[in-house]
Amino acid sequence: MRDDPGDDVPRIKHVAHDDISRRLDDSAPVANQAILQAIERMQDRSLADLQEAADAAQEAFRSWVEDPANSDRPFIECPAYVDRIAAESILERRLFTE
Repeated sequence: MRDDPGDDVPRIKHVAHDDISRRLDDSAPVANQAILQAIERMQDRSLADLQEAADAAQEAFRSWVEDPANSDRPFIECPAYVDRIAAESILERRLFTE
């Protein structure tokens, strides 16, 4: 009999580096190269740093969208757009596929 019932739970022992920006560019054309560059810039950050970057980009994005001066502009013109997409994409990949 084991002391800890969690002993039978499989655990991730090693996590390999996943060069997301290179693999993405190799497997599919990316229409917005700025997004690919943002992913490359952020892909080596820790989960905590990525979450902070995602939160900051989301706040900047929300502020930009709520500004009446931007009401007729497409949201992809927001300066925080590519960082928001990059940070959230990397977070999703790390949290749900590793």
